[in-house]
Amino acid sequence: MKFFSNSLTRSISFLLLFLIINSFFSHALYRSLVSYADKSSYLWYEISLRNDFDRDYDYYFLGDSQLMSGIEPELLAKKLSANDIPSKIFYFPRPSEQPEGIYYYLKTHFTQKQIQGKMFYLNISPITFSKNALYETHRSLFLNFGNWDYRLFVDSELRNLYLTNASLFLRYGFSFLFPSIMLQSDIQSILKIFPTTTLIDLHSKNVEHYLEKNPFHLLGKEREQNQFLQTNVLSKNYYWEWSRFQIDSNCIKEVNRLDPSLAFTFMQPRSKAWENWGKIGKYILANGGDFRFFYIPFSPESNVFFQNDSDQSPFRQGISFLTKNFPPEKLIFMEPSVFQENDYVDAIHPNRCGAQKITNFIAEKIKSETNAIHYK
Repeated sequence: MKFFSNSLTRSISFLLLFLIINSFFSHALYRSLVSYADKSSYLWYEISLRNDFDRDYDYYFLGDSQLMSGIEPELLAKKLSANDIPSKIFYFPRPSEQPEGIYYYLKTHFTQKQIQGKMFYLNISPITFSKNALYETHRSLFLNFGNWDYRLFVDSELRNLYLTNASLFLRYGFSFLFPSIMLQSDIQSILKIFPTTTLIDLHSKNVEHYLEKNPFHLLGKEREQNQFLQTNVLSKNYYWEWSRFQIDSNCIKEVNRLDPSLAFTFMQPRSKAWENWGKIGKYILANGGDFRFFYIPFSPESNVFFQNDSDQSPFRQGISFLTKNFPPEKLIFMEPSVFQENDYVDAIHPNRCGAQKITNFIAEKIKSETNAIHYK
């Protein structure tokens, strides 16, 4: 009996030691392999590590990659400062961001004191109002490349945003010990190193990048691009002309054609997204802050192509939902007619030319609202 007890103790001790050692290497492996992930995954991982949200900023900009390539924060700050307007800007764009991610971030990272008296600019688009593959991409990025957070288990509201079934619940819990399992879209397949978070890139020049036959060459290319992002994007206020891996301050105009097969990509409504945008607005107001939903149009061709202006489109239905719940001044629209086709990198992301127009527009909006407050 004593022998059996000692044997059981040794077995448990060995198992615990084995788990501890494997957990250590899993954490180390995860951090090393992230540098070989696709650009969206790498950006999400690095941006999620930011801890400067608690500084005393004047304006907070939250949104997806369209925001990342749509507003130049340094240019905006210069324009505000030139008009003697407070110009400390918190710029927090994440690829494939959805209202669920923004609501989670506000609720877990901001106290009432940090929201009170602050203005939040929230980027909305047809992508964040409809059922499309980018929502699943968002969840994959959040769970696989965001900071592990125990609050997803203890807060039912947050849990319902992401851990919607038992499989996700268990896998996310297990990843606390072994985070490297989150780098596999299928746990049973060690060949799938990274989750599928990259959709077909609408920038046609990159097609060869996705058709690369040598997987090791492809991973090396991803790492090289991520090094560019680390040096030129993450260390320089997070603005990036989407998919352009070169340093160029000029406004380069190109025209990119759409694939007709994508016509119905954003035509299925996702009412849960509308509700979450509403929760974000109410949460900010309840904590003494203010906000603006602002719409950056798709390129002129794609705006027509995806039928974004149709009354039956999910985007227009979502806007109708928001206008019923908030005053009209809470929504800011840029007219599609302001843009030309060559103001965009692809169907969705503005290039530097488009970003300058958007930045100027937002600067004028802030200026006019500031003046209106002063003259009251």
